[in-house]
Amino acid sequence: MKNKHIFIICCMMLFSQGNGYSAEKVKYFRNIYNSWVLIEGRYQVDKNIAKKVNCYKFTYEDDKAISIEYLKKGKPTTDESDNIPLVKKYIFKYSEDFEERIYKDSKDNSIKDSYGVYSNKLQKNLINHTVTMYNYDKKGMLTENNHGVVKYIWILDDQNRRIRSTRYNKDDTQVTDKAGFYELRMKYDEKNNMTELSNYGKDGKLLTDKRGVAVIRWKCDESGNCIKETVYNSYDKICKSTENCVQITEYKYNEYGDTVSECYYDAEMKSIAEFETKVHRKYWKYDDAGNTIERSYYDMYGKLTGCKDYDIAIFRFKYDANGNKIEEKDYGEDGKLKECEDGGWAVYRAKYDSKGNEKEVRYYDAQDKLTETKISGIAIIKRKYDSKGNKIEERVYGVDGNLKECKDYNYAIVKYKYDNENNAISRVRFDRNGKVLDEQQKNK
Repeated sequence: MKNKHIFIICCMMLFSQGNGYSAEKVKYFRNIYNSWVLIEGRYQVDKNIAKKVNCYKFTYEDDKAISIEYLKKGKPTTDESDNIPLVKKYIFKYSEDFEERIYKDSKDNSIKDSYGVYSNKLQKNLINHTVTMYNYDKKGMLTENNHGVVKYIWILDDQNRRIRSTRYNKDDTQVTDKAGFYELRMKYDEKNNMTELSNYGKDGKLLTDKRGVAVIRWKCDESGNCIKETVYNSYDKICKSTENCVQITEYKYNEYGDTVSECYYDAEMKSIAEFETKVHRKYWKYDDAGNTIERSYYDMYGKLTGCKDYDIAIFRFKYDANGNKIEEKDYGEDGKLKECEDGGWAVYRAKYDSKGNEKEVRYYDAQDKLTETKISGIAIIKRKYDSKGNKIEERVYGVDGNLKECKDYNYAIVKYKYDNENNAISRVRFDRNGKVLDEQQKNK
């Protein structure tokens, strides 16, 4: 789900200008719309509400955003759940011809975004509209992203919306990227929502990507949210059902723009299974702050069904007063607690320190008794952090509460050291008796 939503967000580009942010230096929004060219806040809330919910804090200077930060109840979060953004903070820097975007975690450390780069530079044309984007690594050197692309070049229409997108490698040669895209062409509706994305090859003909898709068309609601996505082949016909492709997806949202359902269909609008989870419908429920409290899966008849790999039909979550996830319970099709097939646990509980760092995790079986997981063979994890929030020690235990080597790497204790820039420079692993198993030095 996450990868598909990232693709939709980055492709459905709402291009707007002149937002007039000079009146306020800070604004808060329940959701954002990220189009590469523009990161736009949606569903605005005031600063008092922002202290009670999950939201994005936009800070402006001279009418330009200088930072965007994701907050839970007014505080940075280390939460990495599937509905939480990977990048917790965007830093913006401006020069005469460029806008630079740097990606950070909640501790202000540089991190990779979902495309595997640490920063981007967006080059402007003579009338200050973005026409080129470059990818950079942690050292500020040009680099390929996860799709094998170093830079993107965009052609704009008379309304300064991108209508063509091409990609280039480190040799500055136009390429077909790893997703199967060579030249993308876009169309928009009267509200500037992207309604069509077509992929063309070197010969100027429609080209299918790795899923067999050449054209994607969208319908949007009044708020600009995608409510229907339909995919087409190189003959501009709705794609046939394959293991890698759902022909039609319909979405619904709550009043804050959070997805509450996804349903999958073939060309005749008959319910079909999504390829990643093998379920026909997904539903989400949220608390007042915007935290996911339930995710459930259903078959074509509207009955609960287990998802692929985990065979779990319902996931339920609880949070503490600061929005930290403290419990997950997994249920089968019968609505009873069930141990996921690969993990071997049905309940996960966590504790946090005063700074929101996860300091303890415990796993439980379907009878809600402490249990050892299938993969690692451990029941309890305890962690310690330094003053900057870096994990400096992790210890793992069995159900008896004694140190135990995990199955994966045979260690019971791991200790870390960091440099002044919070980069891990040392990792030492020990057995349960404190004997050193191995030591790894980094970036010294």
